[in-house]
Amino acid sequence: MIDAKEPLADHWINPCEHMVEKVSAFADGSLRGLARWYTRFHVKTCPRCRKALDALRALRDRLLRLSRPSPAHTALLSDVRKHEFIRAMDQIDAPPRE
Repeated sequence: MIDAKEPLADHWINPCEHMVEKVSAFADGSLRGLARWYTRFHVKTCPRCRKALDALRALRDRLLRLSRPSPAHTALLSDVRKHEFIRAMDQIDAPPRE
């Protein structure tokens, strides 16, 4: 498998011309039936398609990691929400303005 810390562009290898859509669909899990079976067999025996599949999976994993907030980001959001809550409570407790 491709190291997820290295740039994908260095590892990108296009699958066989007749397998482009199948390898992509196999990588995202949308391929079914005989086409899935054939693609799984082909990827096991074709280094070019195997590398393309690995690159697609590495890209998917990177995108999933980017969609999750980091612990530092989560802590910052928590602090911001806490301060907003305190400010809102202070406004409720403040005497009405005339």
